[in-house]
Amino acid sequence: MGQVRKPVVPSGAIRTFFDRLHALHSAAGNPSMRELQRRTRCRQRPNGINPTTIHEALSGPRMARWDTVHALVTQLGGNVEEFAALWRDGRRVELQPEQPVGGGTGHRTGRPTPQALPPDVPSFIGRLRQQTELRALLGPLGQSARTAAISGTAGVGKTALAVHWAHGVADQFPDGNLYIDLRGYDPDSLMPASEALASLLRGLGVRAADVPKEVAECAAWYRSSLAGRKMLILLDNARDTDHVRPLLPGTPLCLVVVTSRDSLAGLVARHGARRVRLDVLEPAEATELMRELLRPGFHREPAAIEALAELCARLPLALRIAAELANSSNVDDLADLVREFADDQRRLDLLNAGDDPRTAIRAVFSWSYRRLPEDAAGLFRLFGGCRDQLVDLASVAALARITADQAGRLTEVLVRKNVLERVRPGEFTMNSLLSAYAADCQRRS
Repeated sequence: MGQVRKPVVPSGAIRTFFDRLHALHSAAGNPSMRELQRRTRCRQRPNGINPTTIHEALSGPRMARWDTVHALVTQLGGNVEEFAALWRDGRRVELQPEQPVGGGTGHRTGRPTPQALPPDVPSFIGRLRQQTELRALLGPLGQSARTAAISGTAGVGKTALAVHWAHGVADQFPDGNLYIDLRGYDPDSLMPASEALASLLRGLGVRAADVPKEVAECAAWYRSSLAGRKMLILLDNARDTDHVRPLLPGTPLCLVVVTSRDSLAGLVARHGARRVRLDVLEPAEATELMRELLRPGFHREPAAIEALAELCARLPLALRIAAELANSSNVDDLADLVREFADDQRRLDLLNAGDDPRTAIRAVFSWSYRRLPEDAAGLFRLFGGCRDQLVDLASVAALARITADQAGRLTEVLVRKNVLERVRPGEFTMNSLLSAYAADCQRRS
């Protein structure tokens, strides 16, 4: 038999961990170290865990790596999530430095509370209705994690809203906040769930060397790490529901905000997320933002400011780029820039924000376009000739020379990806900037 003496450790989380691990070992009949080595053989570990490593994991006094503990708990028939929480609590104690003698209470100090939110957005304007919808999630706790799904077209300000609102309520989450850019619609590669979970776990204080390799195991440990914590988690730029599903916590204490160009219908239907739909700014809001961003010399041209805001389709990203273009130019008359913007292709060329592809309108739109199925992308290009017009389903079918059923299916794809807006059942429109980009794609195809 392989009975092992328990380590002598102070009372608290570490002793609780070893007490439970030894109880599990005893309940399994005290298998020997060699027997446990045999049981832990697998494709990734063909020789199993070394008997010395197993003995040290049981005898302490330091806690073993999580992959070793996980393998032992699995082979001994224990509850992995229970032991993940016990291991996490024990590791937190191990990682906490002792306070110097005479330094206050004499208790150990904790790790810094994660505060990972990006900087707030300057000159944030509008979105009062959407902020009210988000605030409703701060009400009484339910039985599941609280989730908001912010969706909208490229450049409409999803991240800006999420970050601005999160800064305003961050003090209601005493255990801190986490942020991650999932790169769902980015020039860089998509961030897989394994990489995202590893990053979130490191943000929660888990050593990189201790992060499991398997996604399911990593997700279980992530949920266990959040148990009992009241945290705000911002999952930015998700591609779709499947992309974000492994990153959802299991506790109602946490509040999750997800942003995506996808409608995230599955997150709403299956996980009870509150959908927060983001459209272009109202005319007065767009004009106010433009005035806020422009240098004072342009404020004497209110008609030109309103016209420029409309030519930017009231998209916050386009408004910010246009304001920067005006402020950095030698132009003294804003009406001159408005005349240049009147040409669709010239406007797309001007809205490029220098050499930053993440703030170039044509590039940002292209990331949505490239994610469309081929037949949906073909229909998108045809909308280049329908600038700001209301188009019904019959007209879509005639324009694309397809059946009404095919038109219904493809418009649904475009609506779900937020490149086409459904004004009412069977009637659609596309904002002027996207329409100009669609016409550009049509010319190039």
